[in-house]
Amino acid sequence: MALTLMLNVQRASSERHKANDYWGDYRLIRRVVQSQATEIWEVAHQRRKQTRAMKIMMPHWAGSRHVIQSLKREYTVGRTLDNPAIIRAFDFGLIDRIAFLVMEFYPAPNLKQWMHQNTTGEQNFSRIILSMASSLAYLHSEDWIHRDIKPDNFLVGESCDVKLIDFNLAKKRSSWLRRLLPIQTKVQGTPSYMPPEQIRGEPQDFRSDIYSFGCVVFELLTGKPPFTGESANDLLNKHLRASVPSPRKNNSEIDPVFSDLLQRLLSKNPDDRPPTMEQVIEQLSHCEIFTAAQKGI
Repeated sequence: MALTLMLNVQRASSERHKANDYWGDYRLIRRVVQSQATEIWEVAHQRRKQTRAMKIMMPHWAGSRHVIQSLKREYTVGRTLDNPAIIRAFDFGLIDRIAFLVMEFYPAPNLKQWMHQNTTGEQNFSRIILSMASSLAYLHSEDWIHRDIKPDNFLVGESCDVKLIDFNLAKKRSSWLRRLLPIQTKVQGTPSYMPPEQIRGEPQDFRSDIYSFGCVVFELLTGKPPFTGESANDLLNKHLRASVPSPRKNNSEIDPVFSDLLQRLLSKNPDDRPPTMEQVIEQLSHCEIFTAAQKGI
């Protein structure tokens, strides 16, 4: 019986969609990436001849309420957003208990992958940082908090402009009454980039994304996030209690003024961070990322 169960699990886990399958009005062309529960495909609309991206549930997750709700949430948020720095969402559907989300196709590596390509140059870093900041500023202007800002959720194009993706954890900013009477929420996010208030299950606002943005910029410039740990709990405790490290300890070529700004973004207390991404962008515009010695690279 145990052997039968093992074979069934292996068979289920190997189930994947195939090129040239049709899913609704779309033909699957090329698998772009696969996670535990979903795949992203380059697809073509049968009649309109449009190229899109489709995020689709793995067959063995058919009927999973959690995955279906996650994709529907991503669509619900994404369809309200219209900005060049945000990936656009076009359609959501359910066929044979398998949910799919149709999005803009943007063939580019995410920031984590881009960093591993060892690309250097202040102009590239500056463009990426400002583009990430602009995408968040727009998202916040629509009153959404992303709540999962990390390198994996920024796609980096050839010109180093980015597109922000993955909105399944996004929430509207709490009302003033909710902020006066906070209710603990389920802790969700990515431990390496989570602000202290998110770890504690407290209400988040734009400053929470600003903290995560600071973690991403820290990693972009130093090669690693500000905090690492031997376990998830150790890592989360460092976000809560450890002193904010200076990025200059890992990269001495970072300009001291920029380093100070980055440390302010990573303040434990949200009140000590800039209150809006517009203010972050304004401060970034008056900072050099690297010292004069590094600019010659």
